[in-house]
Amino acid sequence: MRAFLAQALCLAILISLPARGEPLRLVANYWEPFTGEDLDQSGAASDLVSSALARAGYEAIIRIEPWTRALDDVYKGRADALVAVWRTADRAGHLRFSDPYFTNHLVLVARKDRHFKFTSLDDLSGLIVGIGRGYDYSDDFMQANNFVKEPATTADQNLKKLSSGRVDLAIEDACIARYTMKQEAKGFDLERDLEIISPPLFELPLYFGVSAQAPRSQEILDAFNRGLSAMKQDGSYRTLLMRHSVDDC
Repeated sequence: MRAFLAQALCLAILISLPARGEPLRLVANYWEPFTGEDLDQSGAASDLVSSALARAGYEAIIRIEPWTRALDDVYKGRADALVAVWRTADRAGHLRFSDPYFTNHLVLVARKDRHFKFTSLDDLSGLIVGIGRGYDYSDDFMQANNFVKEPATTADQNLKKLSSGRVDLAIEDACIARYTMKQEAKGFDLERDLEIISPPLFELPLYFGVSAQAPRSQEILDAFNRGLSAMKQDGSYRTLLMRHSVDDC
């Protein structure tokens, strides 16, 4: 009887695991140039994650959707993993994280005619700051109550609101801010009107995040980490970032 139960348990486990050849269901948000449905290979982060996984024989299908939906899909098992995610204590309860594969430099963006200078969060008192909807930044920034945080779904929306005066400042990754400001914006000249404030407000490591519910989640992460390490060693990591113009952000 004991042997029969053991065999039955093993069979049940095997049935619950997807075949190795089945594509991984990945999701990412509208976060150009890192992720986006109209970008080459769905963006720099999508390309990097797919390439690292491919080295271990994993095929990935990437779906682009708003951030809050992407996060919810992974939490509820409708997708296997997030292409790009920052680590927080809350997310650690739902996700398993890879080795970091990029570092985002979060900067404040201001209108040039404001001549804004930043030294501390006290300088934001009484202002309206555009942020990403559903994003988590540093604890100090998120807990500060001396300014208003105004969410936007995309960087394009965030910076257009800044350009039109609907918010006083915007917070964005430096790569994303530069990319967005160079795009044609109907009715706005973002590159003419806006400027990035130095130095960065803070830096956040970027991870590939696998759902804790996903079968073989640790196996997938180990495969990604091996692929990432190999790409860094053979130079293809740097080449990929250069191809997407995010190597010197």
